[in-house]
Amino acid sequence: MGRKLDWDHLRSFEAVARLGGLTAASKSLGVAQSTVSRHLAALERIAGSPLLLRETPLRLTERGALLLA
Repeated sequence: MGRKLDWDHLRSFEAVARLGGLTAASKSLGVAQSTVSRHLAALERIAGSPLLLRETPLRLTERGALLLA
């Protein structure tokens, strides 16, 4: 089965990267935090590696920074 890139996944990733967290991103996008989390997980499966370091504060991995750029 092929991997399908979804614009909602990218939108969630951009919001998390810009706002610094899943909660702020979910509020900004008007969706549940679990939705943003699922979008990120799907995008990371497609990328084949983590895009974010889930720590405080949240940081982008090298691959995440490349995707954001």
